[in-house]
Amino acid sequence: MKQTQHQHTFSIRKSVLGTASVMVASFLFIASGEVAQADETTPQAAQVLTERVQSHNQASQEPQSLALHNTNDETSIESKTSVEAPKEPEVLQSNASTQSQAPQHKEASQPDTHAVESTSQHTESEPTPLTPAEHISKDTDNSKTERRLTQAPTPENQEAQSQESKEVAAEASNDAKEKAQLPSIDKGYSRKILKQEETTTSKDDVAKKETTNPEKTNASEGELKTVEAPKTKDTTTKSQFTKQASDKKPAVKAAPEAVQNPEHPKNKNPFVFVHGFNGFVGDVAAKGQNYWGGTKANLQNYLRKAGYETYEASISALASNHERAVELFYFLKGGRVDYGAAHAAKYGHERYGKTYEGVLKDWKPGNPVHFIGHSMGGQTIRLLEHYLRFGNEDEIAYQKSHGGVISDIFTGGHDNMVTSITTIATPHNGTHASDGLGNSPFIRHMLYSFARTSSNLGTIDYGLDQWGFKRKAGESLIDYHKRVAKSKIWDSEDTGLYDLTREGAEKINKKTELNPNIYYKTYTGLATHETQLGKQMVDIGMEFTKILTGNYIGAVKDILWRPNDGLVSVISSQYPSDEKHVEVNENSALQKGTWQVMPTMKGWDHSDFIGNDALDGKHPAGELTKFYDSITDYLMRIEKEKK
Repeated sequence: MKQTQHQHTFSIRKSVLGTASVMVASFLFIASGEVAQADETTPQAAQVLTERVQSHNQASQEPQSLALHNTNDETSIESKTSVEAPKEPEVLQSNASTQSQAPQHKEASQPDTHAVESTSQHTESEPTPLTPAEHISKDTDNSKTERRLTQAPTPENQEAQSQESKEVAAEASNDAKEKAQLPSIDKGYSRKILKQEETTTSKDDVAKKETTNPEKTNASEGELKTVEAPKTKDTTTKSQFTKQASDKKPAVKAAPEAVQNPEHPKNKNPFVFVHGFNGFVGDVAAKGQNYWGGTKANLQNYLRKAGYETYEASISALASNHERAVELFYFLKGGRVDYGAAHAAKYGHERYGKTYEGVLKDWKPGNPVHFIGHSMGGQTIRLLEHYLRFGNEDEIAYQKSHGGVISDIFTGGHDNMVTSITTIATPHNGTHASDGLGNSPFIRHMLYSFARTSSNLGTIDYGLDQWGFKRKAGESLIDYHKRVAKSKIWDSEDTGLYDLTREGAEKINKKTELNPNIYYKTYTGLATHETQLGKQMVDIGMEFTKILTGNYIGAVKDILWRPNDGLVSVISSQYPSDEKHVEVNENSALQKGTWQVMPTMKGWDHSDFIGNDALDGKHPAGELTKFYDSITDYLMRIEKEKK
C-alpha cells in the first residue's frame, strides 16, 4: 500500500506542472482559436534585443551545431565513453523500468527535475559493472589465454598448462570460500568488499601492496569507508573524494567504483552542478529520480569515474533565486541557512532554514570552484557570485540599524571563489512560459496547494519550509492548512516562478555584473522550426510536456523570442541582454569577463541537456556523455591556462 501511494505521489509530482500548462494552454486555444500573444519585450531590454534582429535573421539561414570535440579527439573520447561507463545506461534503464507503472509525465518546467545517484539493484545472477581497470585486466587475461591455446603442444607447454590449471582451481576454491563468508550487504558492493578483505589478510600482504602500488591500496581503503562511514546530518553528501554513507536515507549514494584515485583528482577546482526549477537532488529526490542524466546516464558517476571531483548541489525546488543562492552557499560551506533578517522581514517568512553539513568547508578565496547550472540554476549561480563579491546592501543596512548577526554571504569581499560559470539552457532574460503560464495565479496557486499537501504527507520536499510548509508537532491537519493559507507566498514575488518571468530576470540582470576574473560560457538549444506564417512550431520528438509551452513561445508577438527549446527562448539562453558577449566554438581561445556563446545546438530541447526525456531516441547516452566531456575538457583548459 505504501509503495503504491509513493508511486502515485511521484507520478503526480512529475506531471503537475505539465498538466497545469496543458489545461491553461488548451483553454486559451479553445477560447481564442490560436495561441495567446505575450507582452512586448520589456523597455529596458528592447533596444539591445532589437539590434540583434539582423544578426539573428542571418544566423537562422546557416546551420549551426556544436562541435563537441576536435577531430583528433573524437576517437579518444568515444573510447573513453565506452570504457569508463560500459554498463551505466543499462543499469539506469533497469532501475527506471521497475517504475514503469508510474506515468513518466513531466511538468512545464520539468527539465529542472530529478537527481539521485543510481545505485545498481543487482541480483546475485547479475554481473557487477567493471571499472576501466577491471576491463583492461579482463581483456589482458583473455588475450593471454588465447596465446596459450595457440601454442604448439610440447611436453614443456603441457606441463606448464597442467600446473596453471591446478593453481587456477585452487584460487577458485579459495574465492568461493571467501565469498561464502561475506556479510549480508548490498550485492553491488560485494566485489569491492571481497577485494578489500584480500588486501587486509595479513600485515605482510598489506605492506607488500603498499610498496608495489600505494595508490591502489589507498583506493581500496577509500572504498571500504563507503560502507562504514557514519550517517550524515543533512541532505548533502561529501563526494566520492570524502565519501560517507548512512543507514537511513543516504544523501547521494556513491557507487563503489566511482573514483580510482580519490586523493588526486584531475581537476584542481571542484565541479559543482546546480539544478534548475522543480529539480530534486539527494534525499529530497524520489526513488528512481536522477536529475543529471535521467534514465540515460548517471552523469555524476560518469564524471567521478573519469577522475573528476564533482558535486550535485541540493537546493530548493521552488524557491526564489535569492533563497536558492543562500542555500547553495551553505551546501558548500556548511551551517544553518540564514536567508537574511532584512529579506525575511520584507517578504514575511522565516529567517532560518535547514542545516547543511557542507561538502567543501574550505571553500574560500583562493580555493575556487567551477559552477555548471542548468536552466534556473544558471541564474542562481550568478546571484551567489554577486553576493560573494559585493554582499547584500539590504542586509548590511539592516544589520547596521538593528544590530545582530549577519551571514558571511551578505558581507561581500569574497572574490576569487569562482573560477568559471557555465550555463545550460538558462533563461538569463526570463521566459514567456512563466510570464503567460507558470506565474499565472491559477498555476501558482495549484502548484503551492500541491506542495502544501505533499509537505504535510512528508512525501515531497519542495524546499518551502521557510514559508511554513511544514506541519508542526501536535498541529491538526485543519490548523496546518489554515496557517499555510495565510502564508504570503501565494502572491509573493519572492519565488522561483516570478524570477523566471522576464520582469524577474531583468531585476537579477540589473543587480549582477560580469566578473573580469571569471570564465563565462553558455550552451543553448533549439527545438522549433519556422512555419509559413512566421511562427515557430515544435520539432517532432520534443519532450511531450514542452509541446504546448514551445508552441506558445513560438507564437509570441516579439519574433526574436519565438525560436526556443520548449521552455526558454534562444535569445534568453545565449547571454544576459545587458552584458557583453562573444561567439565562440570549441576551439576558440579562452576569454575572461565576457559571455562565451557557443553555437546553438539545433534539435536539442530543454530536457535533452540533462537526459530527462526517456522517450527520446535522438540523443542516446553516448551523445549525452560526449556533451559533458566537451564541458569538462573546456574546464580543464581553463585550469591549464591559469597555471
